Amino acid sequence: MQIFRQKHLEAVYRRAAEMGPDVARSVELQMLITPKAMGIFKPGIEVIAPVLSTSRKEAKEAVRFIDDSPIRHLASITTPLIPMRTSHMSLVANVTHFPPDVRWCTDNIWIDAPVNNVLPGLKHIADTMPPAPNHSLRLNWQPAASRPDMAFSLESNNYLAVYGAWTRPKYDHKYENWAT
Repeated sequence: MQIFRQKHLEAVYRRAAEMGPDVARSVELQMLITPKAMGIFKPGIEVIAPVLSTSRKEAKEAVRFIDDSPIRHLASITTPLIPMRTSHMSLVANVTHFPPDVRWCTDNIWIDAPVNNVLPGLKHIADTMPPAPNHSLRLNWQPAASRPDMAFSLESNNYLAVYGAWTRPKYDHKYENWAT
């Protein structure tokens, strides 16, 4: 994982666009724009690279792009590879980004547009984001060249979702349409 301050949003997303097609299929590369990034507790981008692997050596190789990144020096925090069960990752995400008893308004989109076309929208998301746990999630999808004919057969290289969250009904009018 790497944590970047919001001022590095453009560099982080440009780097993600460059390396996206080359990221191993065993890695789910995620970028979260959040008003309260882990470890810095300020607006930022959490770059998370969970990897499913049968060995630590294989996992380290799959996420080497984090250690070798030309923007690593911009990160406020870079963690080493931390072995963790997927069930534990889910528990952490539920505490940090998907807490219970929260009202939600969400939206998502598949994006194939060049990063230059997407950056203004990402900056707008970051600049208008309500308080945490609101966040935006971008996944490096890079779908397989072909899929069987199925309900989930339309995909793109990037998936972007926004999650608007608040706890009190009195804020419905303020936050219920932020995601859209």
